[in-house]
Amino acid sequence: MKSKNLVILFIIVALLSGLLTACQDAAAPEVSDTATPKGNESTPTPGAETSRTEEEENGGFKLPIVDEKVELTIWTTYAPAATTRLASEYDNPAVIEMEKRTNVRINHLYPSSTDAQVQFNLSISSGDYPDSYITDPIYYVGGLDKYIDDGIILDLTDLTSYFPNYQRIRTADEDTRRRSSTDAGRIPGIYEIVKRPQPSFIGLVTRGDLLDSWGVEKPRTYQEYHDLLVRFRDAGMATPLLLWGNNGLDDGFMAGYDVAWSNYNGFFHVGNEVKFAPLEQGFRDYVTMMNQWYSEGLIDPNFTTPRAFGDHSAYANGDAGIWSTLYTLFTPIELSSPIEGFRITTIEPPVKNIGDHRKLSIYWQSNALVIAAIQTVTSACKHVDVMLKFYDYLFTEEGSLLANYGIEGLTYNMVDGKPVFTDLVLYDTEGYGSIYAIWGDYLWNITKRWYDWERELLPTMSEETLNAGPFWDRNFIDEYTLPYANLNISVEDSARFSSIINDANTYINETVAKFITGAVPLGEYDNFIATLKEMGVDEAIALLQESYDRFLKR
Repeated sequence: MKSKNLVILFIIVALLSGLLTACQDAAAPEVSDTATPKGNESTPTPGAETSRTEEEENGGFKLPIVDEKVELTIWTTYAPAATTRLASEYDNPAVIEMEKRTNVRINHLYPSSTDAQVQFNLSISSGDYPDSYITDPIYYVGGLDKYIDDGIILDLTDLTSYFPNYQRIRTADEDTRRRSSTDAGRIPGIYEIVKRPQPSFIGLVTRGDLLDSWGVEKPRTYQEYHDLLVRFRDAGMATPLLLWGNNGLDDGFMAGYDVAWSNYNGFFHVGNEVKFAPLEQGFRDYVTMMNQWYSEGLIDPNFTTPRAFGDHSAYANGDAGIWSTLYTLFTPIELSSPIEGFRITTIEPPVKNIGDHRKLSIYWQSNALVIAAIQTVTSACKHVDVMLKFYDYLFTEEGSLLANYGIEGLTYNMVDGKPVFTDLVLYDTEGYGSIYAIWGDYLWNITKRWYDWERELLPTMSEETLNAGPFWDRNFIDEYTLPYANLNISVEDSARFSSIINDANTYINETVAKFITGAVPLGEYDNFIATLKEMGVDEAIALLQESYDRFLKR
């Protein structure tokens, strides 16, 4: 998602291209004639025991939302994963049912996946806005407050009577409230929120069949990882360690040094102080270790060459001993292997010493409930109340069930009080697999909602797959991860920040790879840091520090 969302961050999504059409000619929000405001419905105290009426459960209104159908247009960068299988999203039974229940028809507009930011900027500059945008907050350069002040999107702070369910959920804890607010304390839109923190969906795995045959325990420390990799090398493996990415900087593998890279551009915090990983001793120590392991033939000799995401050959053919992957790929990789008895097993991200804990999230994971996807309402929308009530319906129990699980009796049944997918989803007849069925064909997955990630834990999965996330997080205490997607840098400063970081990242990726291979001696590391400082990374740290300080004051 996340969200994103979340596991589908790594599934190649086909985005539909379209010309942007929008609601026209409104300078200020109007309440539609087709829906009557219900006043300021009371919002229950989070956790309070209360008997809720059907009307209260549906957000202070009874379905349908409006008596006469209203059409709304949403511009979104999030498309269903299986669009190639559907002629239209309205071939999706959950989408049809959503319209039937609410009497609201949603027309989605999809930008090209290659230039979504450019198309978003063009939409904004044209003044021809849709009713709503669904994007990552980073699309709003300069922060959401600026777009409110410029009259492009609405401040929803005084409109909470239209979304009492979302308001109740977003204010249930301080972190969620802060992440779903602007620096000025406004409500800029409707964020996707998960029902409970999601464990890691990407992590390190190894050959469980070989560990069993050798009588070897799963590695936990870097030294134990080293010893196992030596064994893989000596058994004839060409790439004992195959890491995510193409520069040797794998978040899940380096987090034991209290640093990260691809996760949030290498930024994190200790206490309330923003840090930049390449300047820290842990980063130097990690690079030094990888240099040694490269010289010993323990890591992929072609680690700088990008691999296609769907290329499982190195794992399935037995060329790799330890690698990082999605938990949903365990079974496909095992089934594609020609090796008899081939079995994948999860292993903990390494730490330096037994008893140490990772303090940084890996692969975009954290304990936060807010997913980096926001639904804003524009000043062009003529049916603001309907738009907000529609979004709020997705934060009711009923609406959330429909959005996450589809239609009872068709795509899921209630078993012991919990929704369980039917065979229509679990055993997808088109041959794409249940995950694609979940993410595109049968369920409401475009518009963001109160998200239940547990729907991805299918009864058809192995115990290894079902337990992967909690296992990867066994030694994880989230203390250093920045709320990166929720930090705002001014328009004036954002160009400078981006310029510094883009140049620095290019230099870091190139130079670190050379450190690991030995093309640049490790003795040049001080010069590496000096060059980064000359590029202005201290200035970038200061700008992000100012943003983080503002976040903490929300």
